[in-house]
Amino acid sequence: LTPHAGEAAALLGSARDEVEGQRLSSVRELASRYGATVLLKGSTTLVAAPDGGPVRVNPTGTPWLAT
Repeated sequence: LTPHAGEAAALLGSARDEVEGQRLSSVRELASRYGATVLLKGSTTLVAAPDGGPVRVNPTGTPWLAT
């Protein structure tokens, strides 16, 4: 799954502001809930696997990559 914060919020049943404020826990919850690898788009991209392993962080790029 490759959601941006708005799509992640819809999948989690929460507000976009919550996802943006808690990106790490949000990407982990999505991966666990859906049993899928999740790439949460943003100026810092987060990637989480459903097995609960370490979340990968890609700090390169710009906010334009989130659109």
